[in-house]
Amino acid sequence: MVDLYVLSTEFLKRNPTKILDIWDNYNQHPAGILFRYTTPSGDSQKCAYSADLCGDICEVASNEKPAYSKDITNFIRDDCRIPTLINNGKPRINMNNLYVFSEWQRIMDFTWDRLPENWIRHNKLNIGLLYS
Repeated sequence: MVDLYVLSTEFLKRNPTKILDIWDNYNQHPAGILFRYTTPSGDSQKCAYSADLCGDICEVASNEKPAYSKDITNFIRDDCRIPTLINNGKPRINMNNLYVFSEWQRIMDFTWDRLPENWIRHNKLNIGLLYS
């Protein structure tokens, strides 16, 4: 089975100028799987403990938005490896911290029984793009 997180990380390492565009439009490219929301669906939804909409990993780490659960919110905010949002509202994601996104997506996949392949299929994304 293909590891979509490894493929996505390798794609972005080969195409570092696309990182922020894909982060900003995560559901338009298969490498966006690294930047899904901190929710059971991986897409925007209200969190379980307030009326707030959940954010992505960087938004949660920046205290801009919560994750779906309080535990995940606290764990993400305690992880100093996650790039936070800067003045332009975008994070400083680079090739050296991409692995952190894979790690957190895997944690959320396990926590909420998510299958990355289902997210790719749901958004009608072509994983062949990850090989370019």
